[in-house]
Parts: sequence; C-alpha cells; structure tokens
Amino acid sequence: MKSIGGIWLGLTERAVSLRRYPKVADIGRMVSRSAYAELGYSPLFLAVALVGMIVVYVAPLVIALIPTGRKDWRQG
Repeated sequence: MKSIGGIWLGLTERAVSLRRYPKVADIGRMVSRSAYAELGYSPLFLAVALVGMIVVYVAPLVIALIPTGRKDWRQG
C-alpha cells in the first residue's frame, strides 16, 4: 500500500475542514474537548483514563530506573 500512496478515509472527496488551527495550542484544546466528550463528560472516566495513561507511559520508566541490587552479569 505504501508504494501506491496514502489511504483516504473520508466519505467523500468534497469534504472540507472549516476550522482553522493557527496555533498548536488550538489543536491541543480541540483534542481535549473531543477526548472529554468521548468520555461522556464524566470526571470519573477522566480520572480512570489518566491513571491508565500514567500506568502505560510513566510506570515503565520508573520501573526501569529503580535499582535492583543485582551485580552486573559481566562482572561474574
């Protein structure tokens, strides 16, 4: 598929975006609004989603940085 080109996922070729996002912060606000809408505007679901993201993205880094107390296997 890559050699053929991109994949169009739109319903029609006539679709045009009417919103302008001149700054990156504008895109961030749009994503925040739509993500919160997907969660049904529920603070509980938002909290669960945030905890899930922390577990997925932060926990592995923290675990990797915790010293284990083991000697390096190359030192015998």
